[in-house]
Amino acid sequence: MGHTRGVRENIRAALAWADPRPRRVGRRGLFLAFLTVLDAAYGYALLAPPPGAPALAYPVVPPETWAIAWLTVAAVCASGILAPVARWQFVAAASLNTAWAARFAYLWYRHVPQAWIGMMVWLAFAFTVMVISGWPEPRPALPELLPLPPPDVPA
Repeated sequence: MGHTRGVRENIRAALAWADPRPRRVGRRGLFLAFLTVLDAAYGYALLAPPPGAPALAYPVVPPETWAIAWLTVAAVCASGILAPVARWQFVAAASLNTAWAARFAYLWYRHVPQAWIGMMVWLAFAFTVMVISGWPEPRPALPELLPLPPPDVPA
């Protein structure tokens, strides 16, 4: 019986996502919009690294590949702004932040002295993304009801 309930909820979520009626952007949707702008800006900045950037800054993956990853995650996050369920968008954002933190961890391993700071900041940001992904959306406020007239009290 529990399995059937999960399937029903997944079907309802899929149908709700395909519903063309306009939806309200909630708190998580606004945060995904923020992540979209941030990731797109970061990806765009990586497309043209400053001249003379040291090769050690991108030891394993070239900046163009990172740029594609950031821009892809920006598009994925944008797809979840209005979606009622946006699990994969948050997972993509947190995964990219964790991978970027791993880049700093590798630089720290290669004796770049201040790389641990970048690693800690990006790991904390990935954790923040996952915490926000679990916040419940507030229920919409009920419309104000007209007051009922006082009941007639027989004497």
